[in-house]
Amino acid sequence: MTKHYGLIWKLTRRPSYVLSYIRGWIQTALAQATANTVGIVAATSTLEVVVTRKDGAIEDYGITSRRVVTDDFVAFIVDALDTAQATFDDFDYMGYGSGSAAEGAGDTALGTEFTTQYASDNVRPTGTVSQPAANQFRLVTTFSPDASVTVQEAAPFSQAAVAGGIMMDRSLTGGQALVSGDSLQSTYTCTFSSGG
Repeated sequence: MTKHYGLIWKLTRRPSYVLSYIRGWIQTALAQATANTVGIVAATSTLEVVVTRKDGAIEDYGITSRRVVTDDFVAFIVDALDTAQATFDDFDYMGYGSGSAAEGAGDTALGTEFTTQYASDNVRPTGTVSQPAANQFRLVTTFSPDASVTVQEAAPFSQAAVAGGIMMDRSLTGGQALVSGDSLQSTYTCTFSSGG
């Protein structure tokens, strides 16, 4: 049986998370409306979280974040247009951490990324990349910690090793407490709106 955590759950989290969630929802709505109305190019994102407990119970937290594509990733896009060295298909890894500070476009790393809690110490889980629509990038990753943790943040990275790589986005999860045997599946989707 699946337990669903909706808007009420999100609004009862710590104040910094609630503010970030509301700001992300407003920013996404404005970006999409502006892109549709005046034809600007926009990048928006979502992070969805589902936890499976070791007893089989499933907790669906839905979309926990709509923020924030980083300055580093935007610079990476420009670099990729300017040189053959930047590779877009490297963003196969999802980092997780316990940092709960609000997301910012200037973030270059997670607040407090896990290290030895990963199944392979200091190695981020590899996700499955797909393209659900022509303008969408999706990364679905499962994190199965080998220690008790509370996941507060997640981010797609361009390398597996902890403490490196380009961070594409940083998203708060609202806080899911996990023990060994539990798993957290994150679905990160970045949508690019053309200027049409």
